[in-house]
Amino acid sequence: MSRLKPGDFPLGSALSRAAARMVLNNQPDSRKRIEVITNVLLPNLNGVLPDRTKPYATPWTGEDKVLMRILYAPAGMSEEEARKVSREATA
Repeated sequence: MSRLKPGDFPLGSALSRAAARMVLNNQPDSRKRIEVITNVLLPNLNGVLPDRTKPYATPWTGEDKVLMRILYAPAGMSEEEARKVSREATA
């Protein structure tokens, strides 16, 4: 089965634009990601201290080539478990 491409539809049509968006959305994100992992509780963006027993991750932020976020993992929790729990909380 071949994938639809923007050129399969009339130029400027809604289907052509939808196919172009689909192509762009399916491209892998090539930006470098930097993740700072800490067990030191930091205030959230509103200046409030989150629950120290629950992991959290800030949203990915950054510029054209690099994204960054902070992952808080409470003492005794693995990085992988902290990622999993914070991912579930934002889903």
